[in-house]
Amino acid sequence: MIMMGMAAPAILPMLRHGKINSAINDIMTCWREARVMAMGHSLPSLTPVPHFGIFIQSNSSPVSVTVIYDSVSSGTPNFLVQGQDPSVPSSYNAAKPPVSQYFFSRNVVLATSTTTTGLPSTSGTSIILYAQYGTGLPLDPADVNAGRGAVAAPTGVGVAGLQATSMGISAPVTPVPSVCPITMLQTVDFVNSPRRGFSTAFAIYNAGFIAAQEQ
Repeated sequence: MIMMGMAAPAILPMLRHGKINSAINDIMTCWREARVMAMGHSLPSLTPVPHFGIFIQSNSSPVSVTVIYDSVSSGTPNFLVQGQDPSVPSSYNAAKPPVSQYFFSRNVVLATSTTTTGLPSTSGTSIILYAQYGTGLPLDPADVNAGRGAVAAPTGVGVAGLQATSMGISAPVTPVPSVCPITMLQTVDFVNSPRRGFSTAFAIYNAGFIAAQEQ
């Protein structure tokens, strides 16, 4: 019991750190699934045209990430549910469970910041991101909502070049524009100064891949 008591202060931070990494992996998994589905399907003849994507729901507890199939730019989009045929709208049944949905630990929150210093602030803003048919490149939800399928820099998730450099994230391809906020997952006890808790930044670049860097 004495040894367990001595080990607890070191084990608990490791567990919280692991929850952050698990959440990042869940986001990566859902985004990869959405891209694969988008690349494996042709543009449907539906109006409005729905797209595969991800929805990171921050205004709930716990935060979650889900693969979606919709065309909305804000609010709660339709989840891609089990047994759904993307080409047949009538096959959608909201009562069925999502194909892919992950809930984060209650100790993990989504935070964003537009400051060049990279100091995060807790935000209740959720994130929607779609993938282009055929290529899997990220699409801005506003363009999808307007019926445009061209590749556009998403404004809901990403890291600007200057911010990426200050955060230590290398950018082998052009990242999203400077209007994009830094997007981070944090433990609820995170404080930048004096340093406490854990924070990891992530970005989905125009080429479609995700980069993550512990802060």
